Amino acid sequence: MHRALTMTDRIIHTAPPGTGDAVLGKTLPALMYDACARYTNPSALNQPTGDGWQPCSLDAFRQQSEETALGLLELGLQPGQHVAFFMDSDVHFCVADMGCLLAGLVDVPIYLSSAPDAIAYVIEHSEARALFVSNLERLAQVAGLLPRTPGVQHVIVAEMDDTAAPPPLPAGVALHRLGEVRARGRARLRQAPDAVERLRARISPHDLATIIYTSGTTGQPKGVMLTHENISYNAMTSFSGLTGYVHGPGNEVAISFLPMTHIFARALHYGFVAVGTSVYFSTPNDLVDDLQQVRPTAFATVPRVLEKVYSRIQERLTDLKGFRRGVGEWALRLAQAYDLSRAPSGLDRLRYAVADRLVYAKWRQALGGRVRFVICGGAALNAELANVFGAAGVPVYQGYGLTETSPVITYNRPGRNRAGTVGEPLPGLEVAIAEDGEILTRGPHVMQGYFKEDEKTREAIDAEGWFHTGDIGEFTDEGFLRITD
Repeated sequence: MHRALTMTDRIIHTAPPGTGDAVLGKTLPALMYDACARYTNPSALNQPTGDGWQPCSLDAFRQQSEETALGLLELGLQPGQHVAFFMDSDVHFCVADMGCLLAGLVDVPIYLSSAPDAIAYVIEHSEARALFVSNLERLAQVAGLLPRTPGVQHVIVAEMDDTAAPPPLPAGVALHRLGEVRARGRARLRQAPDAVERLRARISPHDLATIIYTSGTTGQPKGVMLTHENISYNAMTSFSGLTGYVHGPGNEVAISFLPMTHIFARALHYGFVAVGTSVYFSTPNDLVDDLQQVRPTAFATVPRVLEKVYSRIQERLTDLKGFRRGVGEWALRLAQAYDLSRAPSGLDRLRYAVADRLVYAKWRQALGGRVRFVICGGAALNAELANVFGAAGVPVYQGYGLTETSPVITYNRPGRNRAGTVGEPLPGLEVAIAEDGEILTRGPHVMQGYFKEDEKTREAIDAEGWFHTGDIGEFTDEGFLRITD
């Protein structure tokens, strides 16, 4: 842990040497183009179809994104304007998102679980000029709200069923298929072959990329403004610290089931694209079966999913009889006594090897059998779970952050993993503990501010640039952050 003192003698914590490199100055489309120059990945993004996945190559993703970008501008949208998303978390979301970013538009994702009033508020407050929806079912959920959002001029449907009639829309709101928008983009590209290059040239890393509305416990949600560099720095710097993670197609395989409306899943998506990882989209309801088919080596999760897996392991033990139950209970007790911070030695090493052969290998099969990286965030993970999964050869790396910090502030790395903590700072940023115990952070990950909420922005980010998280924590003697309240 590196420490330095400020004028007020506040201890500032930064990343230890050798735990990654700060990656600055990148736009989000640049991550895609860098990947295209480096890799040929025929199954970069994989769309669930009900009986498998439809692959989308990295180059096809680029082409579809470019067509979408040009098509959106052909509709009359202007760079800097805002586009709301009411979409499922899949390949269509990724194409719409990258198309907006390339066009210089700012996308505003809306949680699918939001109440109608909250949906209408986000669309109206964000000043959205267009709305992306996944299909006619999603459109039916929001069509009745559009009279309350007069700024919306265009609705784009990613997948439209020809046999179903779309719901009526207010006068002045045009309905488009995404395929039609892309066709407009292709036509524009034929007329101006350098159109995409001109789009790329005018995007700056410091441009606003997205506004994500946080669901506050009181009052209306606040729109968090994140730039291209906020997110690209966070994603690429985080990946730089994942030692052992192999870049390029044919190596790591990820399954994605968290909502892309959250910055956690979004930032990981950009990172996966940039390092050439193949991603298969799933949902929480389909996850159990999809893990067996995809057999991922990496995925991101929230603690609740791991808690359910752990509960299932314990429940199955009660169904066993005799010798098998005894072995299972012994292996579980052994796992509960495991300590991530030190490798077992001597007789303990032999015990864990036997338990792995008899029991832990079956636990790994429940996750597909190949998982090497589980990235956990969103809430506190019980230390026992981290140790139990670690004993079973499923390393869980917990991190900490907020939407306002793009999101990662600290995280555990391979070889530097401590149960009950949320890890060490990301390279390039600073973390401090205020006099009252509040966690503060400063660096290129901190948001621009809250949209149209200058006073709340000043409350959150002080004059020295420190973002006040509202969480209470402390650093261990080793330099790992622990959340205490």
